[in-house]
Amino acid sequence: MEKANINNLGFWERLNPEQMKDLESKRKILSSLAYFIGKDFNLPVNFGEPGSGWSWDFQQNTISIDPVDVLEKPLDYLRFVISHEGGHRRLSKTDFIDQNLWQKTGFSMMMNAIEDPRVNNAVAEFYPAFREQMIFSIEDDLQRVKSKRSEILSGRGFVPMFMHAAMEYINLWYASFLSREQVVDPELPELVQEVIKKTYDAAEVSWWTYPTKSEADASEALIRDYSKASYEINRDRVWPEFQRLIQEDVDSSKIAEIIKKLLEFLERAFDEAGESTKKRPDAGTELTPQQADELSKILKKANMQLPDAPESQKEEEAQGATIQMPNIDNLPPETKAEIRDFIEKLPENIQNEIREKAQTSLQEVEAMVMEVMEHEIEQKEQDSTNKSKEADVKMSKKVGKNKQKTMTKKETMDLVEQQEIKKLRQAIERMFESSTRYEEYQEKVLPIIDRLENDLRQIFRARRHNRWEGGKRSGPNISLSRRISEIGQGISAFDSRAWQKRELPSEKDYAITLLTDLSGSMQGEKINETFKAVIVLSEVLNRLSIKVEILGFNDHLHEYQGFDEKMSDQVRNRLPGMLGEVHTDSASWNDDGWALLEASSRLGKRIEAEKFLIVLSDGCPVPSWEHRGSQYELSKVIAKIRKETKQKLIGLGIGEETRHVERYYPNHLAEIGVEEMADKLSKIIKEVINEGEKYK
Repeated sequence: MEKANINNLGFWERLNPEQMKDLESKRKILSSLAYFIGKDFNLPVNFGEPGSGWSWDFQQNTISIDPVDVLEKPLDYLRFVISHEGGHRRLSKTDFIDQNLWQKTGFSMMMNAIEDPRVNNAVAEFYPAFREQMIFSIEDDLQRVKSKRSEILSGRGFVPMFMHAAMEYINLWYASFLSREQVVDPELPELVQEVIKKTYDAAEVSWWTYPTKSEADASEALIRDYSKASYEINRDRVWPEFQRLIQEDVDSSKIAEIIKKLLEFLERAFDEAGESTKKRPDAGTELTPQQADELSKILKKANMQLPDAPESQKEEEAQGATIQMPNIDNLPPETKAEIRDFIEKLPENIQNEIREKAQTSLQEVEAMVMEVMEHEIEQKEQDSTNKSKEADVKMSKKVGKNKQKTMTKKETMDLVEQQEIKKLRQAIERMFESSTRYEEYQEKVLPIIDRLENDLRQIFRARRHNRWEGGKRSGPNISLSRRISEIGQGISAFDSRAWQKRELPSEKDYAITLLTDLSGSMQGEKINETFKAVIVLSEVLNRLSIKVEILGFNDHLHEYQGFDEKMSDQVRNRLPGMLGEVHTDSASWNDDGWALLEASSRLGKRIEAEKFLIVLSDGCPVPSWEHRGSQYELSKVIAKIRKETKQKLIGLGIGEETRHVERYYPNHLAEIGVEEMADKLSKIIKEVINEGEKYK
């Protein structure tokens, strides 16, 4: 349904209880994202008027969400918009902006056209999972604004230049965000192109002026300083040029208003010819026949199509005739100049009316476009109305109508099963928290990462550069034990293969699989400590350019990083999924024998000479029915791998109650803390490398 008609159709009254339940459920989920990104757990998130778009009101500190979108649009879109509004709450500070400046026509659109990309850049950097939803939703917004242009043109006779410019800032930012070439649209009016080219550099600096995540977490004052710096760039370097477009739009809007007056005059003439009883405006504000004739001549010189005089048409054709607003954008500059001169000669009361209507029309366009874009910063005068309470009351009353009784807010909320909402909210929060949680855990183990990296670098480099290959006919070293054996066998020095040569160092010497237990027994402190260990190992191995695969298991195998995948933000965003996986239904099982076979098979396909399989677990098998055969018994699987492959198995039990790894893994570290892991793990890896024959 069209948003423009949503209120007329009685949106709330038409909803059934299931739709109301769906709306309230989604509102709570979206609220949790707004709280998380806005870092404000007192931030009200309420329904606004149906079809009114989304906004953050900075003075009242409320986010208004559009119930039509919440009901009809996909969750990815809703995630983007609420995350964007939460980003405004956290990063957009406006208390230093002059109220009078904010109220000027076009200023709020210019600010939003630059502030929106600034917030998007920051939130995408803070929470990389935001990027995909942003790409999906920005394209949807841009398409809807593009389609809105024809409606504006048909209703007003021109598309304001400031609208073209504001949308072009967003188009150019979006091209930059996608690493595409940034080229100003050559189809735009020349003045718009000129203004954009003069201000683009300043706009770009402005939308990259925001704090780092650590700065934002550390200081509200820093957030405000960045926001003020961005605003001052907009005010001092963008707005002066942008105002040129506003002035041109005011002139165009005045021209549109005087043409409307001419069309009203002609329409009344048709009505009178058809004996219509249509109410006439005040005589003092309508054009005289002489003024209408003069203006008609100006327009006809520019080949603008106007209707013939009513007396030349049949009476039935004249009655109720509707005259369409022509396209003012097509008028040549000299015609516009003539019309401006014509307006200046009109009586003062008509000039005042035209001026006021022109300003109002531009403000309506500005509000219309910002509504179509769905999200904006609102700056409104404080009043006694509490919008959040109003929205809650409205929600309760509308639900009451559907249930044939008045319901309280509490009763409305009780329509939704709390457990279901909690699960949905946690699932979405985990997605957005992933980068933050990784950074939070990583920060705690950075010294351990550095220490283990130094230890393992020495081990792996020494292994790569000091390994000798025997069985050669010549070389710088000789194996005395082998040569003595050869002499006993009567092998001459000429045929001897007791010589050794150093192997060429290779970056492909090692492939390491990290296999992490994600069964329910790992919940609590075990998974927290194990996750830290995974971070330490993954960061170190990736720093050392060692091929690494990171897997998790319960009754399924979960891949977090592939052997041929570099450590990246995408990988880091996946890894915190381990923390949530231990709470899923799959976590009821610990199919470690089956998972170990699968991981070993994957590792066995690698070309690297040295292969390690490091298992992080509490070592308590609880196989599912699917993987409960004797061939999957953990002790048998370990024996099979040790016998049939050259893979080095190491079992790690991080934290308390993990001594079970001692029972199954000959090479193990049990009940160790992450802090101890650096020293102890490097020692056991060194032993495995240097004494590999023990583990065949």
